[in-house]
Amino acid sequence: MSASAQPAVGGLYDVGEDLDARLPDCPPEQAWERRRDEYRLVNPSNRRKLTVIVVGAGLAGSGAAATLGRLGYRVECFSLHDA
Repeated sequence: MSASAQPAVGGLYDVGEDLDARLPDCPPEQAWERRRDEYRLVNPSNRRKLTVIVVGAGLAGSGAAATLGRLGYRVECFSLHDA
């Protein structure tokens, strides 16, 4: 190996630090159900508690507002028209 191919101490390949694998503290089969219950936006019982503000009522904005409304979120859609 040449001198330029060896990583410097404290560089990218420093083996002195432990890597955090972020493994769940529960069995892997239950990890997603547990994590899903912790997320506020994913948990269906919390959808009515959140208000989503959509700015712009064009094709994308009105589609997003309609979809979020059907999913159970409270939606407020704002649009500005210049005459």
